[in-house]
Amino acid sequence: MDILVRDKNGLREEILMDVDYTNFKYEYELNSARNLQFTVYQTSLNAFSFDLVEVESVILYDNQQYVVKSISLGMVGEGQVKEVTAHHISLLVWISFNDM
Repeated sequence: MDILVRDKNGLREEILMDVDYTNFKYEYELNSARNLQFTVYQTSLNAFSFDLVEVESVILYDNQQYVVKSISLGMVGEGQVKEVTAHHISLLVWISFNDM
């Protein structure tokens, strides 16, 4: 399944390549929270999408939206790595009885 990244202004969106799926974590707590944690490596093929991954950018995974809340930068060899934590975007809709 593809992971997409959208900039925080919603203007640009790209498939996020070079994600390390061996440490990909999807956490789900019933009626509470959903979180993603994953590592993405910068390569010559994903420079644009790698740069889109920043705090407050949006990750689209499994038809759900997650906002990036933290990034830890690192290096592997000569390439950059981002450890990403993103939280699910939940929308609550309240309907007033007066609106019916």
